[in-house]
Amino acid sequence: MDQDKQAQERLIEAAVALLEGAPGRRMQITNLNKALFYLDLVALRDTGKTITDNVYLAMDNGPVMHGYREKLVGALEKLALAHQDDEGLGKPVVLTGQLESYHFLDDHWRKKAEQVASIVAGVSAAKISQSSHSNLGWKIADARRTKGGKKTAPPPINMFIAMQSICGKDPWLTEPADDAFNAALEADGSDGEPW
Repeated sequence: MDQDKQAQERLIEAAVALLEGAPGRRMQITNLNKALFYLDLVALRDTGKTITDNVYLAMDNGPVMHGYREKLVGALEKLALAHQDDEGLGKPVVLTGQLESYHFLDDHWRKKAEQVASIVAGVSAAKISQSSHSNLGWKIADARRTKGGKKTAPPPINMFIAMQSICGKDPWLTEPADDAFNAALEADGSDGEPW
C-alpha cells in the first residue's frame, strides 16, 4: 500500500474513532478538525509521529487540516461512514456507519481518540477555536501570515512546536537548577583518568 493511501486510511480510522467517542456519534466540523489536531499531537508526543500524517494550517479559527473537505468529509461520505449536516453553523459530521476493522489504530489509540472526543465534542466551536489560539505552533504560523497588515494564505503549523502545548511543564524549564545540576554543568569532561 502506498504512503498516500496509508495516510488516508489512518485519517479515516482516526476520524471514525473520534466520532465513535463523541456524544451522539456526531461532532461539529470545527471540533472534529481540532480533535484530529490534538489526537495527532498526542501521537507525536508518545510515538514521534502523527497518526494522520496530515498538514494543519493556521486558519483564523485555529488549526484546520489542509484539504479537509475532500480528504476528510468527502472521503467519509464516499465510504458511507458519515455525512455532514448542512443545517446550522456547526455543520456537524455524523457517523452513520462503522469500519469493518481497524488496520492502523489499535485499542490503545481508539481509547485515546475516545478521550480526546469526550473533551473536544462537548465544547462550542467558538470556544475550542479560541482555546486553540493559545497553541504556540498556531501563534507562530498565524503571525507569519500577516504581512503589511493583511493576511496571506494560511501557512502550515509546525507540529513539533504545537506539541509543546500538551507536554506539560517540565521542571528543568521552570525550576532553578540544584547544586548537583550546576556541578555537572561546571565539570570538565577532560578531567579524570585517561583510558
